[in-house]
Amino acid sequence: MVLAALVLLGAVCAAGLIGFVYYKETHLPPVGEFDTIIVLGAQVKADGTPSVALERRLTAALEEYTAQRMRGKGKPSLHSKLRQPSLVGQERAARQKEVSR
Repeated sequence: MVLAALVLLGAVCAAGLIGFVYYKETHLPPVGEFDTIIVLGAQVKADGTPSVALERRLTAALEEYTAQRMRGKGKPSLHSKLRQPSLVGQERAARQKEVSR
Protein backbone atom coordinates (compact mmCIF):
# COMPACT_ATOMS: atom_id res chain seq x y z
CA MET A 1 0.00 0.00 0.00
CA VAL A 2 2.79 2.40 0.93
CA LEU A 3 4.70 1.49 -2.22
CA ALA A 4 1.68 2.27 -4.40
CA ALA A 5 1.28 5.65 -2.69
CA LEU A 6 4.97 6.48 -3.28
CA VAL A 7 4.72 5.48 -6.94
CA LEU A 8 1.61 7.63 -7.35
CA LEU A 9 3.28 10.57 -5.61
CA GLY A 10 6.34 10.21 -7.87
CA ALA A 11 4.16 10.13 -10.98
CA VAL A 12 2.28 13.26 -9.88
CA CYS A 13 5.57 15.08 -9.16
CA ALA A 14 7.03 14.04 -12.52
CA ALA A 15 3.90 15.17 -14.37
CA GLY A 16 3.99 18.49 -12.53
CA LEU A 17 7.64 19.04 -13.39
CA ILE A 18 7.09 18.18 -17.05
CA GLY A 19 4.10 20.52 -17.18
CA PHE A 20 6.08 23.34 -15.57
CA VAL A 21 9.00 22.98 -17.99
CA TYR A 22 6.62 22.80 -20.96
CA TYR A 23 4.84 25.97 -19.83
CA LYS A 24 8.09 27.89 -19.27
CA GLU A 25 9.48 26.86 -22.67
CA THR A 26 6.33 27.74 -24.62
CA HIS A 27 5.72 31.09 -22.91
CA LEU A 28 9.07 32.80 -23.33
CA PRO A 29 9.09 36.59 -23.44
CA PRO A 30 9.77 38.20 -26.82
CA VAL A 31 13.38 38.94 -27.65
CA GLY A 32 14.19 42.60 -27.25
CA GLU A 33 16.92 44.73 -28.71
CA PHE A 34 20.50 43.67 -28.30
CA ASP A 35 23.82 45.03 -29.42
CA THR A 36 25.98 42.07 -28.51
CA ILE A 37 25.90 38.47 -29.69
CA ILE A 38 27.85 35.80 -27.84
CA VAL A 39 28.93 32.90 -30.02
CA LEU A 40 30.03 29.88 -28.03
CA GLY A 41 33.18 28.36 -29.36
CA ALA A 42 33.94 25.16 -31.12
CA GLN A 43 37.07 23.69 -32.66
CA VAL A 44 39.41 25.88 -34.66
CA LYS A 45 41.59 23.76 -36.91
CA ALA A 46 45.39 23.88 -36.82
CA ASP A 47 45.50 26.02 -39.95
CA GLY A 48 43.24 28.59 -38.25
CA THR A 49 40.02 27.81 -40.09
CA PRO A 50 36.84 27.33 -38.06
CA SER A 51 35.23 23.91 -37.78
CA VAL A 52 31.89 23.28 -39.46
CA ALA A 53 30.05 23.73 -36.14
CA LEU A 54 31.76 27.05 -35.39
CA GLU A 55 31.18 28.30 -38.93
CA ARG A 56 27.45 27.50 -38.61
CA ARG A 57 27.26 29.33 -35.29
CA LEU A 58 29.04 32.38 -36.67
CA THR A 59 26.81 32.39 -39.75
CA ALA A 60 23.66 32.21 -37.60
CA ALA A 61 24.94 35.05 -35.40
CA LEU A 62 25.76 37.16 -38.44
CA GLU A 63 22.31 36.53 -39.95
CA GLU A 64 20.57 37.50 -36.69
CA TYR A 65 22.71 40.61 -36.34
CA THR A 66 22.01 41.61 -39.95
CA ALA A 67 18.27 40.98 -39.54
CA GLN A 68 18.18 43.17 -36.45
CA ARG A 69 20.08 45.93 -38.21
CA MET A 70 17.64 45.73 -41.14
CA ARG A 71 14.77 46.20 -38.69
CA GLY A 72 16.55 49.29 -37.42
CA LYS A 73 16.98 48.03 -33.88
CA GLY A 74 20.68 47.42 -33.76
CA LYS A 75 23.06 50.06 -32.49
CA PRO A 76 26.45 50.06 -34.15
CA SER A 77 29.33 49.66 -31.74
CA LEU A 78 32.89 50.84 -32.23
CA HIS A 79 34.14 47.43 -31.13
CA SER A 80 31.69 45.21 -33.02
CA LYS A 81 33.17 43.64 -36.10
CA LEU A 82 31.20 40.76 -37.45
CA ARG A 83 33.06 39.16 -40.28
CA GLN A 84 32.22 36.30 -42.54
CA PRO A 85 33.11 33.03 -40.79
CA SER A 86 35.39 31.81 -43.58
CA LEU A 87 37.49 34.96 -43.24
CA VAL A 88 37.95 34.59 -39.48
CA GLY A 89 40.16 31.54 -39.84
CA GLN A 90 42.14 33.05 -42.71
CA GLU A 91 42.86 36.19 -40.71
CA ARG A 92 43.92 34.15 -37.68
CA ALA A 93 46.23 32.03 -39.85
CA ALA A 94 47.79 35.18 -41.33
CA ARG A 95 48.40 36.59 -37.84
CA GLN A 96 50.00 33.33 -36.71
CA LYS A 97 52.36 33.40 -39.71
CA GLU A 98 53.38 36.99 -38.85
CA VAL A 99 54.04 36.06 -35.22
CA SER A 100 56.09 32.99 -36.15
CA ARG A 101 58.44 35.03 -38.37
